[in-house]
Amino acid sequence: MWCHPHNAFIKQHTCTPNLEMLTVSIRPYYLPREFSHVLLYTVYIPDKSAAKAGSQELGAVIHELKVESPEAFIVVNGDFNHGTLKRSGSAFYQHVNCLTPGDIILDLCYSNIKDVQ
Repeated sequence: MWCHPHNAFIKQHTCTPNLEMLTVSIRPYYLPREFSHVLLYTVYIPDKSAAKAGSQELGAVIHELKVESPEAFIVVNGDFNHGTLKRSGSAFYQHVNCLTPGDIILDLCYSNIKDVQ
């Protein structure tokens, strides 16, 4: 076990026509000092028609929690269906660079740290 059960809890749950998201806050036993905790976002944007609105909603939620916890390591992953965090106003780096279905990348993994492995 890498995280005590008392150090993991649901921060937010969102379910709209454009976005389904679950945010979990964890504090692992071993975490670099520059991070207070880890925020894990799991995202599902239903289809291409909801991509722009879903991305905007996601960006707003992330910005709100980032202001609340500026020292957190943030990971956002899921099925974006043509959505993106590029216009979120925050610096997030995409870590998936392989095609998931066919010739597109749907399953994305972003973080607020550039060279995470």
